[in-house]
Amino acid sequence: MSTLKNKKVRILVITLVMVLVFAAGCQNSQPAAPTPEPAPPVTTPAPTPELEATTPAPEPDVTTPAEITGDYTNPVVPEGYTHVEGGWNDGFVIQDEAGNQFVWVPVGSLKANGSFGGSDFDSQFGRRNFANMDWSLWSEPLDEGIQKQQESVNNYGGFYIARYEISFGYNINPSSPFSVKQSFPIGEISWQQAVDYGQQLGQSDISSHLLYGSEFDSCIEWFLETGTSSALLFEDSRSIGNYSDEPAPTGFYSEFQVNRIYDMAGNYAEWTQEIKTGKDSTFVARGGSYGLVNMTYIAVRGSYPSEVTDGLGLRVALYIP
Repeated sequence: MSTLKNKKVRILVITLVMVLVFAAGCQNSQPAAPTPEPAPPVTTPAPTPELEATTPAPEPDVTTPAEITGDYTNPVVPEGYTHVEGGWNDGFVIQDEAGNQFVWVPVGSLKANGSFGGSDFDSQFGRRNFANMDWSLWSEPLDEGIQKQQESVNNYGGFYIARYEISFGYNINPSSPFSVKQSFPIGEISWQQAVDYGQQLGQSDISSHLLYGSEFDSCIEWFLETGTSSALLFEDSRSIGNYSDEPAPTGFYSEFQVNRIYDMAGNYAEWTQEIKTGKDSTFVARGGSYGLVNMTYIAVRGSYPSEVTDGLGLRVALYIP
C-alpha cells in the first residue's frame, strides 16, 4: 500500500515538473519585442546672421564748370580740315580729307543753364531739362572722355558735331562710317556698335566719339538762342525733322536742318552716352525717330536696352586736344 502511494507521489511530482517546463518553453518561444529606434539627435537651429551694416554710397562729385576762355567766335580749324561754308553762329562747316563734314557749336555763346556732373544748372556745356521731366531718371557719368571734352570746349570755346547722321557713305560694301550727305544712315544697331562706329571718324590727333547728352543739349540750346522757337524744339519738331513712316537719306530734305545740322530731329533716333539711372545697360537715345508719332520733338529722351534696336542710329562729335 505504501509503495503504491509513493508511486502516485512520484508521478504527480514528475507531471508537475513537466507542466512547469512546458510553460517555461512556451514563454521563451514568444517573439522578442522590437528594439525601439534611437531618437533623432536634438539640433539647435543656426542663429540668423546679422545683416552687415552698409554705408550709403557717397553723393557724386559735382564738378564746378570751368570758365570758357576760348574764342568761340573764331572756330579752330584743325590740321587736315578745311572750312566749307557758314559763320560761327549760323553753322561754321568744316570738312576732312575723306569728305566728312562737321559743324561748330559755339558753347561760349550759350547761357549757363546746363548741368555738368551734378544737380546744379550753372554750366554752358552740359545737359538741359528742356521738357521739365523727372531729372532723376537720367544721368551722365563723368568719365575721362567727357571731362577731356569739357577741357577742350573751355580751351577753344566750342566743339564740332557731325553735320549728318552717320552712314556707310557711298560704299557698295559698307566698312567705314561717314558724315556725308545723301547716304542712308546706319540704323538698327546696338549701343556698343554705336560707340565703336563713333570712334572711327577722327584723323591724325583729332578723335571722334558717340555724342554725350551734354553735347546734344548744348546744341539744342544753341538752336534756341539763335532763333528756333521753343515750340519747334520742345513740342512738335515735324517741320524740321522726318517723323514719317520711312527713314530718308542724310540731308535729303533741305528743310530738315537747323544751323546747317541735318536730321537731329527725327529720321533715326540717336544713341548717346547718357544712361537711364539705376538701370544696367539702358541708354538714352535723342531726337525721336521716324514712325514714332508720340515722340515728335527733338528734345525727347527715350530709354532703350543696349541691344540692337530698330530705328536707332548715331551721330558723333570731335575731340580736339
